[in-house]
Amino acid sequence: MRDAERIQRLRTDGVIDDRQADRLLTALRAIDDELDAVERSTDALLETSVFPASTPNPADARARIEPVVKATQRWLHVDALMADLDIEAYDDAHEPILNLQRGTASLEPTPGGWHLRQTGNRDDERWDRLFGNLVPIKARIRVPRQLGVHLDVKFADVTIRNVPAIRGRIYAGDLDAAAVRAVDVRVHAGDVDLSLDPSPGQHHARVDAGELTIHVNEDANVTIDGHVSVGEASGPAPLVAHRSDVVNVDLKGTFGTGEAHLHAHVGAGELTIKRGAPSGE
Repeated sequence: MRDAERIQRLRTDGVIDDRQADRLLTALRAIDDELDAVERSTDALLETSVFPASTPNPADARARIEPVVKATQRWLHVDALMADLDIEAYDDAHEPILNLQRGTASLEPTPGGWHLRQTGNRDDERWDRLFGNLVPIKARIRVPRQLGVHLDVKFADVTIRNVPAIRGRIYAGDLDAAAVRAVDVRVHAGDVDLSLDPSPGQHHARVDAGELTIHVNEDANVTIDGHVSVGEASGPAPLVAHRSDVVNVDLKGTFGTGEAHLHAHVGAGELTIKRGAPSGE
């Protein structure tokens, strides 16, 4: 039974009245439209991703083979609805190790690496998933140093350390990533704090609503192309902030030779570029 049908059933059974049912149906349509928009824009972003594919497949528009991060041949695909994840790479790790502290999840090998999936019937309707038995997972994942991380999570806080590349999306939540060489990520609502030593090529970081803070390695050679639709942007020289109108601001400039190209976009919020590692690292 679909979400709309469940709401109609609740109305018929007298659990909710007509006004409550109409409000739920209106909210449901809005959520569906928003998720569809995020899915389309994220897919478009990934289709232009600079990352090498784990297993090239001509039928998959996301399968790309450009060697921006040549060592990243395998990926940990993280698929979760609600999660609190801590992922860190180690030199002595040969395969991912899952330390699950809450909830249920599976970790399985795939042709392109590994797949971490929050367990439960992912075909259930959203109504069941949000109000049913699904428990948010809390986990620490130890991964090999050369394993990239692909995020496909809806509501999550994610911390990532020492992996060569991160790509994918978080619908709502925070991303804290350090010691990363390549990035192509989008957070719809939340904050991103990213420590990046960018390899040559294109890199993308986008926050639709929230704060995007990027710490660029002191010796990095990178061209910054930043934009905030509504909000503020700041960064050290030679970066220059230019406000085209009352709400839009661009932040552009080049560190070193500019071999890497970082596209940083905030819809509504704040963009901050810093030089050097964050304090405490």
